[in-house]
Amino acid sequence: TDFLEGSDHTKTEIIENIGAFDGDLTLNRLLTITEYFKLTNSIAGHIADVGTYKGASALLFAKLMKINNPESTWQVHGFDWFKGTPKVSEEDSKLVPEGGYKSSKDNLLELVTLQNLESILRLHDLDLITELGEFFERHPHLQFRLVFMDAGLFEVMDSAIPQFWNR
Repeated sequence: TDFLEGSDHTKTEIIENIGAFDGDLTLNRLLTITEYFKLTNSIAGHIADVGTYKGASALLFAKLMKINNPESTWQVHGFDWFKGTPKVSEEDSKLVPEGGYKSSKDNLLELVTLQNLESILRLHDLDLITELGEFFERHPHLQFRLVFMDAGLFEVMDSAIPQFWNR
């Protein structure tokens, strides 16, 4: 970050030339998500991003959908409660900080709007442990070709996997 603070690169230049600024782990994540998208692109269904946080995966999936399936009615559905990590349990990784991963749904919605992705990316603000079953009862039509799970907590994953499995 010191390099960027002292540089004459504008925010727009950084965004437009992201390959010059992202790290190898970030690039690996982007390429992996892109490959998952490509592997499932011929399958009918929506894409779920479970544990949306600040939207990096969901927005990437939405852009891939816009580029590769511009006439499709399939969407990307982001699931998060945007409140951050609650108290962690013994079953959770020590790398997941209690109180971490809190984000603003409004900021993410603004990014969605600024990039004209409103018809592709839908955000669902809910507790995946207690509210996902009811959500699917209200939306029985939702079927997914790809479910990308990055929630980070055992209880969330343990509850969400069976809910998504049948979809």
